[in-house]
Amino acid sequence: MKEIKKIDKFSVARIVGLFYGLVGFLSALFIAGLTVINIIKNKDFAGSTILVTLFNLGAGLLLAVLSSLITALLGWLIGFLSAIVYNIFAARFGGIKIDFTEGEEKNK
Repeated sequence: MKEIKKIDKFSVARIVGLFYGLVGFLSALFIAGLTVINIIKNKDFAGSTILVTLFNLGAGLLLAVLSSLITALLGWLIGFLSAIVYNIFAARFGGIKIDFTEGEEKNK
């Protein structure tokens, strides 16, 4: 059984930041789509339906990009701090133990 005694802070921060950024981007796109559907459904606009839809989709894409950048930054920070805390706890109490197997074992 192998033990993870220390993890690289920057690699954890990078992966967590990318994951949070993706979730932020997809969430913002989903909310923008629901907003456009709600506006069209309630006819809550003045002017052309196509222009209002395109404007809201553009605003939604801008929101998606901005929110993904913000959530990615927050995710990076959370990942970095989590790795620091893990390294402190692993040094004092022991790290996560993982059992690796070599290839597949065949049942006889």
